[in-house]
Amino acid sequence: MREVLAITEQGASRTRTAIFGLNGRPLGAFLEHQTDSTNYQASITLIGDTLGKQARKFGGRIVAGSMAIAAEVNTEGVLTRAGALSCVGERPGVDLTHALDLPEGSVSVMNDIFAAAKSQQHINAQNGRFVDGVALTLSSGFNNAYFFADGCIQPRETGHDYYKEGATCACGKEGCYEAHISGKGIKRNRGLPSEEWLQYPLGQGEFIGGVSAAAIAIVERDRAGDLNPEELRWTGGVALGQPFLMQRVAANVRNHFGPTAPVFETATMGEHAGLHGALLDAQAHAMAA
Repeated sequence: MREVLAITEQGASRTRTAIFGLNGRPLGAFLEHQTDSTNYQASITLIGDTLGKQARKFGGRIVAGSMAIAAEVNTEGVLTRAGALSCVGERPGVDLTHALDLPEGSVSVMNDIFAAAKSQQHINAQNGRFVDGVALTLSSGFNNAYFFADGCIQPRETGHDYYKEGATCACGKEGCYEAHISGKGIKRNRGLPSEEWLQYPLGQGEFIGGVSAAAIAIVERDRAGDLNPEELRWTGGVALGQPFLMQRVAANVRNHFGPTAPVFETATMGEHAGLHGALLDAQAHAMAA
């Protein structure tokens, strides 16, 4: 029976699962189901059952796993802020380990943008591109993480920085970037799904202005602190679903910084950046076991 890795990415609206060989090759298709954000235990049970069935289908025995989740995770693997997911205080890595009947410590958990940063950092290194950069996810929420050429990754919280009045964030504060430009923020404050709101000129203008302001603020803040991000790498359903609006954002960033503007591109793995980062983490766990 071959040894395999169990990989999960859980967002506010969807959960994806996949089984990989230890060499990083996927076994079959990625599976997707709607996230049950109201019942944490049922969600963990469903993920465990789905991964188990996927592994058995390919004659695999799960030896390690990793989960990228749209929530803040402390060093003990406890979720400290979970946005639309009702699981603050839970330890999904521990609970998924039990659901898969694996030894303690077999499944790790990380913030989804940390995973995306890990993915981009790894791919850059494989290509001989050792640079400092920022990974950003714009989906139901908005978050970012700094990845360094030396291998370090540092999560950031720009999504809850103040932008301007006129929108209330799920965190309870007024005017956060996330309240203005994320999927949940747009639905909360404009009363329409983001894909519908962004069909209107007013919505498009607000989106372009807000995302541009956030990107510029990130670079200016970092440069003021003696950091110099050489690239901004985007992922997330809202960002990837609005390529023409994001092109306008990219133009605004380039116009603002001129010849010193950072690279502004989609993450190399696109919507799979979080899964890829989680896979890299699981591979490391399996090698260390």
